[in-house]
Amino acid sequence: MAGVPPTDHFTQHGERQCLVGQHPSVPSLDVRDDTPVSPISESPASDDYHAVRGHYPATAVTEKSRTPPRENAQAKNTTCVLALAALAAIVITLALHEGKTLPKWPSMISINSLIAVFTAILKAAMLLPIAEGLSEMKWMWFATSRPLTDLDRLDLASRGPWGSFLLVFMRPNLLAYLGALVTVVALAIDPFAQQILQYYECMTPLPDSSATIVRTNSYSASGFHTGALEQSLDGVMAAALYQGVLAPPANATASIAFECASGNCTFPATDSVSYISLAMCSSVEDISHSITGNGSQYYYTLPSDLTTHQATMFSIGGEGVGITADAPLFSFEALMINCKGSANKTTGICETGPWAFRAALYPCINTYGDVKVSKSILQEQKLSTTRVPFMGMNGGFYFSLAGEYPSFPGLDCTPTNKIEGNNTVPTSLLPNGVRYINDSVVAGAADTMWFNPACTYEFGLGSVEALTEYLGSSFFGWYSDPYVLQEYAIGPSYTIGRAWLERLYANGTANVSSVSSFMDGLANTMTATMRQRGDAEKSVPATGTVLATTTCIRVRWAWLSLPAALLASTMVFFVAVMVRSRQNTRTGAAQGGRRPWMSSSLPLLWCGLDDETKRRYGVVNDLRTMQERGDRVKVSLGRRFDGGPGEGRWGFQEAQSAGS
Repeated sequence: MAGVPPTDHFTQHGERQCLVGQHPSVPSLDVRDDTPVSPISESPASDDYHAVRGHYPATAVTEKSRTPPRENAQAKNTTCVLALAALAAIVITLALHEGKTLPKWPSMISINSLIAVFTAILKAAMLLPIAEGLSEMKWMWFATSRPLTDLDRLDLASRGPWGSFLLVFMRPNLLAYLGALVTVVALAIDPFAQQILQYYECMTPLPDSSATIVRTNSYSASGFHTGALEQSLDGVMAAALYQGVLAPPANATASIAFECASGNCTFPATDSVSYISLAMCSSVEDISHSITGNGSQYYYTLPSDLTTHQATMFSIGGEGVGITADAPLFSFEALMINCKGSANKTTGICETGPWAFRAALYPCINTYGDVKVSKSILQEQKLSTTRVPFMGMNGGFYFSLAGEYPSFPGLDCTPTNKIEGNNTVPTSLLPNGVRYINDSVVAGAADTMWFNPACTYEFGLGSVEALTEYLGSSFFGWYSDPYVLQEYAIGPSYTIGRAWLERLYANGTANVSSVSSFMDGLANTMTATMRQRGDAEKSVPATGTVLATTTCIRVRWAWLSLPAALLASTMVFFVAVMVRSRQNTRTGAAQGGRRPWMSSSLPLLWCGLDDETKRRYGVVNDLRTMQERGDRVKVSLGRRFDGGPGEGRWGFQEAQSAGS
């Protein structure tokens, strides 16, 4: 009827019906445009295309086609598994190298590059299900009436971060929002991954190299015999004494000899103990209460007959070696006139008063722990000190100790009543229960026990005689011939005498602390010499590990939280989309509706075909059928000028074969 618009492929309400499915809300791509253009030219079809288009109804399409993709989520599931595998590979790689040195891989491969590769795989495999899910959502979104622009927004979001960023601000439903948000935030995966690894300087054992520190169980060095019970002092120890009183080491370990090729070494310890060594110790006691005198002309005295007066500011004398077990190697007393306050800066005069002390040196054994060499500086922590008792017998004087004092942790110090195994050193028992080395032991004596040499310590007779004589005659004098500092002018600030005595006197400011520091310096240099020149067969050094400076790996696991959280969100999003898609598919299939189309453009393209082509190929709902039939349809995009109802509209038209 004239004036009535054609009704082919239109509903009763005048809406365009897309033959691709049963949902009238899916629009056609035909667009009305009044601008005149040339009609689409017909291009010849391929040889396998039939000459007459009308001979191809939908039920007659039987030509062999290329295998279409499977209409399921297998490929997407594979990418999810791949993403999980990439994350697992990152975690395993980091765990295997955490706290370790940089791996020695080929120069073109580093742990950073490996993590970057795994991160790229993770990101790519994670975003594919997101993109497919967003694409599928645009079909589910139009199950009800929606603005046509929503199709473009969802499609743009599935193509990358920019479209997803725009979609986030358009307040889509929760599922689409999650997918778009993951796509946008995924841009931060790379910088986060770069922060996971941190490199720091560390120490690793240097193969085929070892560190050593000198120590000893026995010291008996001396010069040569000069008379009955007399020995000269060897030059090395004499030099150590002068260093100790004039230029002492900064600390107890500064003079200890060690070998550490790299300058950084560690030494083993058991229960914090690394080793025990023979040493020299000191003590200082304030004896000012023993001073007598009226103060007239600075006249004071001690029971040992040391005196001071106006011309003598400092008097010192040694008492030698006693005969009891707790006797020292050498001790001396000192009496001095001290300043009670600060001296006048111009005259040096100060208010004075007497002060006296007793100092001593004695052999001991020190237990050391937390031993290491750092930047070529030895560090030893002295855990405990045990005094070595004095033995005034057997025609001479020496110091000796035996017992549960293993040179190194783990050595057996259990004694036996006869020579057995490593127990080859005879010992006797002091009245106080302490054992000492007794080379003159009588065979079969009831108290004789045999010890491992590594559990015995001795400061020999020759060393005792040499040091006692030298300290008394050259350094601190004897009571019968005390050394003094003479007053040069008025007051303690001006004295004349031996340099080490002036250092000890400290211009009349000496006290227990300063004297203890003076004696420690002397004991430390003596200890260093004893450890370095101990008896060879009883001076097994402590051995340790040489460390080389290298680069180690620290893993900052917190930076891995973002990739892990995004992957978890991806899994939640993808599963939710698949569940909803299956629900919609079952509902649509029951009503003759659509199937899952994901990111394919074919559903829209089928809607854009001309009416005659769609009528010939019939209704196609599933993606597999669209692809099978789409392989056989050749179309071109253009306007229709065939005088039909779609005159002037843009759309896809099936190309006519030659001769049609």
